[in-house]
Amino acid sequence: MLAETPRAAFVESDLHEGYRIAQTQSYYAGVVHRWLIVHSEELRKAASERLERHLSLREKELGWQLSRLSHKTFACRADAFQAAEAFAAEHLEKHHRLDDPQNVRVARYAKRGRPAKGAQPEEIRYGIKAKLKRDEAAIVERSWSARDDTSWLPTSLRRERS
Repeated sequence: MLAETPRAAFVESDLHEGYRIAQTQSYYAGVVHRWLIVHSEELRKAASERLERHLSLREKELGWQLSRLSHKTFACRADAFQAAEAFAAEHLEKHHRLDDPQNVRVARYAKRGRPAKGAQPEEIRYGIKAKLKRDEAAIVERSWSARDDTSWLPTSLRRERS
């Protein structure tokens, strides 16, 4: 029901600063129900801070996992992209995505250390280079749809007698 209530329906409360109120109705089991939806700016700030902490912690964890993926090498480009897609499907939630994943050519030489001038690589392998990016549209959508800053107050509508 909250998703159906547009932001423009909320009006500033005259009685309490920092609160916005919307009124809506629903029809269930032959009865009309009236709802007052109360939005608190203070609770919105607290919910926003909680979400930011969650996203920051998740980004650290995902950055570490992405770093591990970037150190792996694959036999062909298709395998490298498949690994990136599998990483995204397994680890990325709706708030993050891989930004511009690229194939990186990795040459392997017979000996350790810096190869001699003109040395031919023993093997060519491929890796993934990508950055983690927040999906801001999903974050805004989540903050509006979760509504940790909203209270629902059921009220009754009295039938008018004729």
